Amino acid sequence: MDLKPGDKVKFLNEEGGGIVSKVLENNMVAVTIEDGFDIPTLRSNLIKIESQGVAGDMFSEDYKVPERDEEVSRRTDQQSRIMQVQPHRDMEQAVHLVFQTESEKSVITGDLDVYLLNNTRKSIYYAIYLEEEGQLKLQFHGHLSGLHREYLKTISREQLEKWSSGIYQLMLIDEKTEPVAPVTDIFKIKAKRFYKEDNYRNYMGWNNKVFAFKLLNPEWLPKAKDVTGAVTSGRETKTDDTGSTVVSRTAIIDKHVTGEGEAKVDLHIEKFVDDHKRMNSMEILNVQLSYFRRVLESALQNNIRRLIIIHGVGAGILKAEIRRELEEYDYIEVHDAPIAEFGVGATIARIFQQ
Repeated sequence: MDLKPGDKVKFLNEEGGGIVSKVLENNMVAVTIEDGFDIPTLRSNLIKIESQGVAGDMFSEDYKVPERDEEVSRRTDQQSRIMQVQPHRDMEQAVHLVFQTESEKSVITGDLDVYLLNNTRKSIYYAIYLEEEGQLKLQFHGHLSGLHREYLKTISREQLEKWSSGIYQLMLIDEKTEPVAPVTDIFKIKAKRFYKEDNYRNYMGWNNKVFAFKLLNPEWLPKAKDVTGAVTSGRETKTDDTGSTVVSRTAIIDKHVTGEGEAKVDLHIEKFVDDHKRMNSMEILNVQLSYFRRVLESALQNNIRRLIIIHGVGAGILKAEIRRELEEYDYIEVHDAPIAEFGVGATIARIFQQ
């Protein structure tokens, strides 16, 4: 049954009814009753009351749902969309965007329910920005406790392009540990990944198969005091006529340009974090990847056609992560940089016209 916010409904197996206030999932909605409470209810347990017809004749009750303050309404709606989950032990302990299929029969057709899953034991504050009319606009924000998921929206396959890239912000809250640096980063999902059946899996607590895209493992976040210098990278400061300090944003790729349409970035941690000796390997990796993503996005926006990434050798984890992300782009060709010129720890990304 097709239900949307504002529809008047009656409960099928009990007395009473109310007004649909929110679509929670493909098979559930929130119904606001006369007491002002939102009741999550299966669609199959509701009868839609039409103004005319059989249902309208049988169920003529006028449900007086109280109007709510806009901010209270937003918070109540958000609470009804949040659900506690069991730890997904076969999924990385990280924050994920999750796309749940509409049915079990086919994972590559039909609508998708989009969730934010916090598969960690730490609380987060988050914001998600997607592109609208050529501009990034805030779409979702809120607080999500550890081991909880929040339903965001149901989207059609035609809307996948909008969800294939955006910006997310995360701030970790944990009273038992030192403060860690907040994150503002880009996410990109290659469109064809939504149509590969192997990317969808069954997890306990989900109605159908899901495709989970990792945004961030909070354990990788560096201590806030260790990355103060790195946070301001890509900005210039100057003093205006009044003596006030002005921060002007510049393209982060500018300082890496080596020639016409070419740039080189060295990701060795000492290049952009002064005090890194107290950081563990995972913290270092996260900072390196975050900086790489910012450089890559800036390169794409500023007509760089050849990007040399110096990642070193080490255990090969940084190189593997960089290549995995570069391969998400159909218009980027990846190969090893010449050893004679850059040594064994470098990758070249050739960027073709988008």
